[in-house]
Amino acid sequence: MATEPLLTISAFARAVELAPSTLRYYDEAGLLPPAEVDPRTGYRYYTPELERRASLIRRMRNVGVPVETMRTALAGPPERAAAVLAGFAERAARNAQQTQAVIDEIVSALQGQVPIQDVAVTVDGPELAAGLRKVARAASDHELALRGVLLDVDGGAITPVATDRYWLAHWSIPVAEAQTPDCRAFLPLDGLEDLTSRLEHHDAVTIEFGSGKVTICDETDSMPIPTADDRFPAYRLIVPDTAARSGRVTFDRSALTALLSAGPGDDETPIRFAVGTDRLGVSRLGDTESTRIDAVTSGTSTTMWFPAALLRKALDTMVGSAVSLVYSTSDRAVQLIPVEQNRLGVLMMPSRPEP
Repeated sequence: MATEPLLTISAFARAVELAPSTLRYYDEAGLLPPAEVDPRTGYRYYTPELERRASLIRRMRNVGVPVETMRTALAGPPERAAAVLAGFAERAARNAQQTQAVIDEIVSALQGQVPIQDVAVTVDGPELAAGLRKVARAASDHELALRGVLLDVDGGAITPVATDRYWLAHWSIPVAEAQTPDCRAFLPLDGLEDLTSRLEHHDAVTIEFGSGKVTICDETDSMPIPTADDRFPAYRLIVPDTAARSGRVTFDRSALTALLSAGPGDDETPIRFAVGTDRLGVSRLGDTESTRIDAVTSGTSTTMWFPAALLRKALDTMVGSAVSLVYSTSDRAVQLIPVEQNRLGVLMMPSRPEP
């Protein structure tokens, strides 16, 4: 009985127009395993019948489909693949429309053709004050373009966002208006405390966004807010897609905080998270044993690493006792969410310790 010829990874890579390094990655991700691996040399070998699967993967990659979504689409029946990919296409189209609208508005404003539309939203003052204080902890100490908080109005919510490029905090707060045009403004850290002190004394405040200005209005007075050039990154592009998440672990925040406080003071010490079935094992690089923290888990098991300093800051930003860590693929940010206030969230990128 004839068997199909085996192709080396280089030959297969040329045939399917994917780099050998990409094939190795897809093998490790369980997306495109080779037909055979030499146990002595570790060389991967492929058969021509794998070309169709590789072609589908390449085409999905070219339009930005995440690995986890690819895996779901290829593992199930055609109906499931159609539903999953249709959902991705819908989200991609929505993001593209939002991006195009913002770009068109900015270009028009820069060309002096059309001023940015004035927008006014009414929001709960104390909650906005709390959101600004919480997310401001993620603002950069040294990069001027990130030394502040972005106020982002999108649909029916206003979201304060801050980042130092290593982690990001955001808090989405509903506004009274049912339909609101998208707009945003960047507020420097200087003066933010005066703003939050005023906000927390008023049940409802109206925030007016104009061309180059923001004004806070309460029952008796209005207060102009200094803004800075908005060079804040497109943070929405990195917020995890809930449909593509692969797991979630919920644990007691104080238990992990106490564990981190009891260890060495080196803020750069890598901390290992090992998520299993209803358990979370936490250890530092070099530890021979991990400490178990009671947890509730769903989805796939995984292992992640985070710098100790980043974890301390993220946990300090949370509210309440129970927090959830939501994760998807290894190349996507994870999200830390307080169970009792899920409008607040922190994004962190897992890292690998240096060998």
